[in-house]
Amino acid sequence: MLETFPYLLVSVTLSVLAIIVAIRIYSANPRKELKITSIILGGGIIWLVMSALEVSSVNFSAKLLFQETHFLGLVLVPTPFLLLAMLISGYEKYVNRKTIVLFSIVPLITLLLLLHKRIPQPHLDKH
Repeated sequence: MLETFPYLLVSVTLSVLAIIVAIRIYSANPRKELKITSIILGGGIIWLVMSALEVSSVNFSAKLLFQETHFLGLVLVPTPFLLLAMLISGYEKYVNRKTIVLFSIVPLITLLLLLHKRIPQPHLDKH
């Protein structure tokens, strides 16, 4: 299923190291900034691993699966990054549950549209 590329080996090695760092960051300190950083790192790991698997897979259906799965990591990165920027720049009073939910709407819509594309839609088929 997978061809061995140096790209895959480097990506998997970096991902394992990043997972260890993310878990260590998340569990070591209760500060919001570090927890958000570990979420960003987790999204980047998913993005990196799925992109590497997509490039190295031979089977077309596996390539499609990895391509669509890497969007999960891609969608996980921007919202926590914006929240982290708000915390660092002094707008921590605006980082609350309401703001997080509001900022998460667009990524959730993106994921729903991605999943919606995979669902068969007979009414859209051309005759």
